[in-house]
Amino acid sequence: MMIARKLQVLLLLSAACLSGCVMGYGRCLFTDPVKTSLSGRVHFREFRDDNTLDRAPILTLDRTEYIYAPSLGKQCRSVLEVQLMPLTDLPDNIADGAHVRVEGSIVLANQRGQHTAFVINVATVQLVK
Repeated sequence: MMIARKLQVLLLLSAACLSGCVMGYGRCLFTDPVKTSLSGRVHFREFRDDNTLDRAPILTLDRTEYIYAPSLGKQCRSVLEVQLMPLTDLPDNIADGAHVRVEGSIVLANQRGQHTAFVINVATVQLVK
């Protein structure tokens, strides 16, 4: 009886500890206001919207990241690329294909001009050699 009770508690604690993880991969990143760091290559892509042409910086991540957005359900979403916002905060020396590390907060894209599922509000950008 006592062993069964200890096993129940152990399973419950294990489930609680792993609830924010993707089995075999690692933790889920959280959306705003939590700050996070991502690395990858910047690509400037053109998107046509009605009669306008939008050129947006897209960060193609070095590895798949998993992001938890409560409005999308209880599971983390896999992400391979995010859009960098705002465009004015990018240094002039960031060229297409540059390898960078970006720090900021991730938000779910919900406005016109946001072309990926998630957007990172850039706080800092560093070139990676």
